[in-house]
Amino acid sequence: MKWLMLMVLPWALVGCVQTRATTEVLVRLDAEALQDIRWPNREALAWADAQVQTWASPQSILAALEKDGRDEEYQALLRRALEGGGWGMDWDFLLEKAMTYDHRAVGRLAVAGGADPNRRVRRVYEASLNVKTDLEGALYAAILEALLEEDVRSTPPEGVPLLLLTQANTRAQHFLLDVGADPNGWPVGGVNGGLRSGIEGALMSNDMKLVRHYVDCGADIASYPVAGFTASPEIAAWLIERGTTLRADATHFSPLQAALVRGHTETARVLLRHEPLNQKMPFMTYDFTALGIAACKHSPLVPDLLDAGYDPYCSAEQAFSVALALVSRGDLVRFRRYGFSPDANCPWLPDDAMPENAAPKTLLSEALRDLFSASEERCARAVRAANLLLDLGANPQTLVYAGSVDVVDGREVAKNLPLSTWFAKRFGDRCAKGPPELRALYRRIVGKEPPAKPRR
Repeated sequence: MKWLMLMVLPWALVGCVQTRATTEVLVRLDAEALQDIRWPNREALAWADAQVQTWASPQSILAALEKDGRDEEYQALLRRALEGGGWGMDWDFLLEKAMTYDHRAVGRLAVAGGADPNRRVRRVYEASLNVKTDLEGALYAAILEALLEEDVRSTPPEGVPLLLLTQANTRAQHFLLDVGADPNGWPVGGVNGGLRSGIEGALMSNDMKLVRHYVDCGADIASYPVAGFTASPEIAAWLIERGTTLRADATHFSPLQAALVRGHTETARVLLRHEPLNQKMPFMTYDFTALGIAACKHSPLVPDLLDAGYDPYCSAEQAFSVALALVSRGDLVRFRRYGFSPDANCPWLPDDAMPENAAPKTLLSEALRDLFSASEERCARAVRAANLLLDLGANPQTLVYAGSVDVVDGREVAKNLPLSTWFAKRFGDRCAKGPPELRALYRRIVGKEPPAKPRR
């Protein structure tokens, strides 16, 4: 046993000296870096340190980071790499990883090593799913969905700026802007038609401090519309004061249109007081304005837009949508004021790909389609709208499209039926099982009681 102790003791002493030497090279971190410290993963750090000492695998530092090496020893290891000439580190990739895992102190070291804050990332979809963020889950999911639409997932050859990758992480955004990231460093026209400025993501987070930071760093708010991206009316008003454009362009909605599409009602109220009237929506095969969007989205701003001077008859499609929205709200005063008919109809839109002989939509047929929605509010609104239209004299015998019945010469032939017959065939059983107001509506349209519920 004595001989064994004599053999082991010298090696143990060497290990202690080596540990002490390693400790002596640690550098005191600043206050912000100390806030980033988590429980140390000493096993990962020790493995990375050993690999770097052999000059065999400098990238092992990155592997340690992925294993959550977010403590003093890890950052000391990076400082040693800096002092030693870099050890072949890929500082750009380290910055990307540091931002993905929200390690600002590590990111600062990567920039010190020469990392480019305007680095472009190829795999934006997979990387964005791993971005750590302080935002609530629902808000982060909404931002991520906007960032990762199909046109953004098809990352262009030159990649997507790192600033876009971290848009759901406010702290990372502040950091990257401070170290020189370009707030306007997007490809012209956006990422395959997607976001084309970092401030758009900042606006979606509704963070006034971050939006101010972007503007202070030179973010462009004047050459294209951005104010509709935020749900904060205060931020929208602040942008208007600083000269943000209020007009649509060839590739983007106007701010008011964008706010209505996103359901930002209070922001839309602010924009309505400043934006020019009756701007047409880009990309559309038919004419629609902010009023048409509000009508289709069941926005409470439909009366405000009409009173502000928006033209409901911009197109047949818009007039139909506005008439349906008014009757769904029970707003018969404006319904009559603008001369809408209870039997108003609208032809199928060019992109609906319907048979040429399909009967047009009617206000009554479109109101009835919401009767059996999962939303109780939509069901109640449909019942009220249908009864109001019948009170106004809507004809339940008007022909409506009821599906395709055959193909003749390679073209579909529409099956058109009287609305009462279509309603009885499609909704008779549900009305029989439904509440009294549904059975009463069935009697008004069809002229008889709904079919009795079959016995088992």
